[in-house]
Amino acid sequence: MSFIYTSVKFAFALGMFLSGIMKLTDALSAEVHRELVTQLDAFSVEPWGFLGLSGEDFRRSIGCTEVLGAVATLIPWQPVRTAAQLLLVVLLHAAWGTHMKVEDDKGLPALVFAGMGMLLLTGGKGKLAQPAPALATQPTAGAKKED
Repeated sequence: MSFIYTSVKFAFALGMFLSGIMKLTDALSAEVHRELVTQLDAFSVEPWGFLGLSGEDFRRSIGCTEVLGAVATLIPWQPVRTAAQLLLVVLLHAAWGTHMKVEDDKGLPALVFAGMGMLLLTGGKGKLAQPAPALATQPTAGAKKED
């Protein structure tokens, strides 16, 4: 893996981990935590009120998803890593859409992190990672081998 791809992977995981921790606890910054509590309490009513979650449950579910997704992004087993990255990219697009809907100008970080997640999902190649191609078929018995 390239140095840039690995750097983006660790920056993405660290950013998502810290974002989730700040939603769950005030250990890193009481002021940021208070602002997130207020913001996510409001989001749990509009536009996500149809979920029927309280503000605290909404905040905890988003925070836990971000923390667990960040940890899973660093797991070497590709199916788990890809599922975590995909989940976080969907979550980040929902966050960006939420910020756009309430017009609070805080959607740019979500969009940047979604772009980083998309880069990780594509393996830095601009297309979704494809499984290895099937092995070439072996000639059948009795078939002539061409030179």
